[in-house]
Amino acid sequence: MTTDDPRRTHLPYRFPRAANAAATGPTRLNIAVLCLCVTLVVGMVSAVNLAIPSLSRSALHPSAEAVVWVVDGYVVFFACLLVPAGALADRLGRKGTLLGGMALFTAGSALCAVAPGIAVVIAGRMLSGAGAAAVLPTTLALLVADAAPERRPRLVAVWASMTGLAAVLGNVGGGAALQTGSWRALFLCVVPPALLALVLIAVCVPAAVRHGRPVSPLSAALLTAGFLALLAGIVSGPESGWLGDGRWAGSPSPPYC
Repeated sequence: MTTDDPRRTHLPYRFPRAANAAATGPTRLNIAVLCLCVTLVVGMVSAVNLAIPSLSRSALHPSAEAVVWVVDGYVVFFACLLVPAGALADRLGRKGTLLGGMALFTAGSALCAVAPGIAVVIAGRMLSGAGAAAVLPTTLALLVADAAPERRPRLVAVWASMTGLAAVLGNVGGGAALQTGSWRALFLCVVPPALLALVLIAVCVPAAVRHGRPVSPLSAALLTAGFLALLAGIVSGPESGWLGDGRWAGSPSPPYC
C-alpha cells in the first residue's frame, strides 16, 4: 500500500553510521605508537653526534674517517632508501614493512651496542639506516590511510611536528644515556623502546590496503652505491689526496703536470 503523505516524500535519507566507521582514522593509541617509531628513527640522527667524543676515546680507537662513517652511514641509507621503501610498503603491505623496518633498526642498534670493532659499528649503523628508511614513510601512510579527509591535515601536522621534535628528544635522550660514560649505552638504551614499538605495532596497528606501486631495486641500489662512493671520496680525499693515488698526496702538483 502506498501513501501520498508529503511529509514522508521529502525526508532526507540518513546513511547508517557504520558505513563511515572505517574512515574515522587511527586511534590515539595508534598515533602514539607511530609517533614513537618516528621519534626513535629520527632521534638517532642527532643523538649519535653526542657519542662521538666517547667513541673516539674508546678502546676501538676509530680513525677520523671511521667516525664519519658511523655518523653518515646511517644518514646515507636512511635518505637513499626512503622513497623506494615507501613504494615497497604500498606494494607488499604497510604494516609488514613497518614491522620489518623496526626490526632492522632494532637489530642494527643492538649490533652497535655489542660491536667488537669499529667496522661492526659502521655495519650496524647502516643496517639501522635501512630500517629507518622503511619506518618513516610507512608511519605517515598508516596515519592517513583510513582517516576522513577533514582529519588528514591534522594528522600530517602531528607527524611533521614529531619529525622536528624527535631531533630535540634525540639530543636530550642521548645526553641522558651518555651520562653512564660509555657510547654503547646510547645504542643499548634504544633497544627496549624499539622492542616495545614492535610489539605495539603487531598488536594495535591495523593492516592497510595494498597498492600496486612500481618498485625498482636496481635504481635504489645504484642511488645508494653512488652516494656511498661520493661519501667515500669526501672522507678519504683530504688524507689520500684529491688528484689520484694517495702517494701523490701533499705533492705540489701531480706527476703529469
